[in-house]
Amino acid sequence: MGQGVPPGSGRSNRTAGGTLADRAAAAVSALPARRQEVFRLVRRCGLSYEEVTRVLEIPLETVTDEMNLALASLRAALASDEDTLRTTRLTDPGSPRQAP
Repeated sequence: MGQGVPPGSGRSNRTAGGTLADRAAAAVSALPARRQEVFRLVRRCGLSYEEVTRVLEIPLETVTDEMNLALASLRAALASDEDTLRTTRLTDPGSPRQAP
């Protein structure tokens, strides 16, 4: 998520719904409250799953399940962005991989 399109590549990380970062933030905000909290503690605060279990007082299995569900939801929500970026790479004249 933190990676964008390389500067000078001729491509934009802007999609129909805003920037990729905006769409990712919206996808995280759409998660159920506990899933958001687990995701943010792990990904943004850098806590380990074990640390999250202590902070939220929930079992390790729950933390693991919530992260797996959060990541699956984010992948699904951002799939159209990935398709857009992949298509752009194939059709951008400055791209090393061009469509035949």
